[in-house]
Amino acid sequence: QYAPLAYLGKMDVLVTRKKYEEARTTLQQFYDRFPNSVLKSRAEKLKEQIDKGLQGSNKVTGTSDNVVGPPITGSLILEQRISR
Repeated sequence: QYAPLAYLGKMDVLVTRKKYEEARTTLQQFYDRFPNSVLKSRAEKLKEQIDKGLQGSNKVTGTSDNVVGPPITGSLILEQRISR
């Protein structure tokens, strides 16, 4: 009786920590194990947050298919050190 709530709680924590891939895996496990749960509406709300997070993380991290070249890291720090 508490297992569905535990899955929802885990997903909520994972979303808060921006671990969207793991949250999506947990969501799928929830659907597989509790297909007729009365908590499906809460799972759907979390799914919306997960989907938004996954879309946003692709934009921020440059994991989109149309990004070319390696990510640039540390260039501003280096520039500041040189100019001093």
